[in-house]
Amino acid sequence: MDRTTILLLAVEMVKGMGFKCFYPRYTIHRKEPTYCFITDGTNIGYMQSNDLGNAMCFSTIHKPNRKHGESFGIADNVLLDKITKGLIERTFFDVPLRVNTKDISKYKSWEDFITNSLTAKICEEMVEL
Repeated sequence: MDRTTILLLAVEMVKGMGFKCFYPRYTIHRKEPTYCFITDGTNIGYMQSNDLGNAMCFSTIHKPNRKHGESFGIADNVLLDKITKGLIERTFFDVPLRVNTKDISKYKSWEDFITNSLTAKICEEMVEL
């Protein structure tokens, strides 16, 4: 299976759990999506198909900073049948034990993210999948 196909299958599963999924479309290249952002309207997570196109990888999203970048990996190579609502919710809230949560600033809402994130600043538009 290719990376876009497995992503779109995962998106359908995630949407069935009550979440929305968005792909940033860039003017510089019009590739098929292999990743997307997940939101419940306030919280934001990230989902990407792995390089083999046979599983998904999940990460958190937060405002970028020098110490901790803009995300933390939560789960790699998750098969479609192992994607759960709990896993999606972890992408909203998890922070590694070694990280002080005071060092992390989350976006206030989906609107805050699509207005102020680096992704939003360099993409043409956010397309709902």
